[in-house]
This record gives sequence, structure tokens and C-alpha cells, in this order.
Amino acid sequence: MGVFFSLLAEMRQVGSSRGAVTAYPRQLESLIRLAEAHARMRLSSKVENVDVEEARRYVENHIHRHSVLVGDFSLILEAK
Repeated sequence: MGVFFSLLAEMRQVGSSRGAVTAYPRQLESLIRLAEAHARMRLSSKVENVDVEEARRYVENHIHRHSVLVGDFSLILEAK
């Protein structure tokens, strides 16, 4: 779970310099569900660090693709 908490801290830190909230409860729940789904695909009954990292990779990839499609690169630049 250490990986999950560090991911949450990173998400919150992205917008903290602007006074914005960047980790909404709905997004956190989505990350949990994605990590759980990845664990189930591995036929595991518990979520491990690899599942959280894969959920993170999926979300980051989705944000990048969405930013490219709509031409709004602010999300990509904020996350760096």
C-alpha cells in the first residue's frame, strides 16, 4: 500500500502550487478499482504494488491521450 499512498501524494502535489485540488475522491476510487481489476486479471485475491503501478500507468496514459485529442496540454505539463 506504500505505492498507493505515494501515488495519492503525487496527485495532490500537482495542483497544490496553484491552490487547486488534483485528487478528487472519484479519481481515487477509480485508481483503487483499476488496481483491483488488474489483480483479478492476475488471478490474485489481493492488490499488490504491481497492480497500483499498472493502474497509475493506465491513468497517466489516458490523461496524455485525452490531452492530445482535445489539444489541451496543461494536464500533461502540470503532471511533470
